Amino acid sequence: MKKIDYKLYSANAFKVFIKGELSSFINDESLLNQKMQQVESLLEGETTRLTGKTFFTITNLLDLNLAQICTQFFKNLPSTKLKSFKRSDNKLEDLFGIFFNVKTDLVNASCIMETTLNELFKNKFNRIYAYEVCALAIAFDIEPHILFEYFYGDGERPVIGQLTKPAEGNI
Repeated sequence: MKKIDYKLYSANAFKVFIKGELSSFINDESLLNQKMQQVESLLEGETTRLTGKTFFTITNLLDLNLAQICTQFFKNLPSTKLKSFKRSDNKLEDLFGIFFNVKTDLVNASCIMETTLNELFKNKFNRIYAYEVCALAIAFDIEPHILFEYFYGDGERPVIGQLTKPAEGNI
């Protein structure tokens, strides 16, 4: 299993990232400082790791494009799609394969430790970290911003396993 470099997705790394994003379109230093004070006040309650809820809240508060922020901030996340998501010529496997994954497959695809997944499945969901939300989205072939919207916004429940058939040779 690949390991996640947690420092890349820490609260401090996100603060630096957001400042860079805001600096790209806010030229007024006082307005930039005001926005960053809002960010810092929301990050005060965080540990070194950034929760998914705070990530979502800050992105929405600043009216940033959630899909774009997910793509940029989590670009080096080593998570991969679950193997059973690959389309199969076996219609039964193609239809139900997603439901036959074992937890170790999810651990390997998401790069999230099994103990963490166990806690999440026990409904200890309030401290899920932003990179974990993104890692689960990648593992289940969901756009990360859609999963953030579902967990923390008013987004609809994502459809899992509805993939388009890949081009020949990619099965």
